[in-house]
Amino acid sequence: MSLARPSIKESIKEWSVFFLIFTGLLFPLRFVFNNYLHHYWFGSLGILSIVTFTLFYLSNKNKLGYVGYVIKKRLVKRSKGKAFKAFLISSSLMIYMTGLIVTGIIVADKQVTTSYVNQLAEQHVTTINQVTQIGQTDIQNNPPMILPSLLIVLTPNPLMFQVADIMNQLSHGYAFAICSILFVEQLEFLGIILFFRYRFKESA
Repeated sequence: MSLARPSIKESIKEWSVFFLIFTGLLFPLRFVFNNYLHHYWFGSLGILSIVTFTLFYLSNKNKLGYVGYVIKKRLVKRSKGKAFKAFLISSSLMIYMTGLIVTGIIVADKQVTTSYVNQLAEQHVTTINQVTQIGQTDIQNNPPMILPSLLIVLTPNPLMFQVADIMNQLSHGYAFAICSILFVEQLEFLGIILFFRYRFKESA
């Protein structure tokens, strides 16, 4: 499959179409689906694959016009060369971070979370933005805490898990919903891109 290098304007147009379909359309769909299966959040696995392969099939049959051309081109291109390496790195980081947050929310001590959230409420701190501002102020007043704070946030540990659960409760459960959706989506999309990489390896 020959993929000529497009102009910057054409690339932006193609990425806009691709993003609109795979994020603007699929993310809300998965979010709604997740609300019905919030006790079985991994149950949304498969939605992206069904939609992706259906769109790719219709694209190969020239049923989707320009949209089909963009879908086919971007899926194949993302499975090759530098685009594949960039996607592999970004997707792996997304899977790691969202997986870390989801794990933390699941295993954290709920009693500790509730107690801490109640203490924050007594201080009129009820949103994630307020907690973030407090954290930023503490770090600015104590710069040596930057590295330890990053290590806590970026590694699996009891404190990080508890922080994730506190943020989730302050967001009324939306943090878990969004992170679980992104985790499953990136995991599935990685599998799809690996499939296309194998499928079209002879033309790489």
